[in-house]
Amino acid sequence: MNTVNEVMENFLMADQFIKQVFPNLDRLELVVVGGASFLLKGFDNKFTLDIDTITQLDSDVLDYLESFSINNASSEVITLSETYYERTVALPSQCKVLDLRMLCNEDLVLAKVGRSKRSDIDDILETGILYETNLELLNTIATELESKNYDNFKNKWEDFKRTVLYSFE
Repeated sequence: MNTVNEVMENFLMADQFIKQVFPNLDRLELVVVGGASFLLKGFDNKFTLDIDTITQLDSDVLDYLESFSINNASSEVITLSETYYERTVALPSQCKVLDLRMLCNEDLVLAKVGRSKRSDIDDILETGILYETNLELLNTIATELESKNYDNFKNKWEDFKRTVLYSFE
């Protein structure tokens, strides 16, 4: 997927039939993270093969969504602040069951830093998201993550500041 329309079409197709497959499911909130969120935020120089989300899903619903390239694998591999949800942004859509939200830019950047794979750092650099990021808020959230030392976040953050952020400021 390389356009907002392609990502939203996947959500709309999944939404269209989810109530028929799971009649007791009234609402399902998905927080979009990863490459799809870059696209949805208007960074159209990003390409992704799937739509990474975080949510609480049972395995049947997860299997259903995966048929639309919507997965929940990020829940296990990204580092997020305990307060990330209060900064999420509603994603307007025509979905009836799926309630879509996105990470704020600061949490998205820090999720990528927490993974610290070269492709994640490239996402930050190549999309230009830092130009639309509140650096003071970024540092505040990073300090919270450092204090918890999730997945060795402190070292990853220090490396990111040294190699990317200091040259950016």
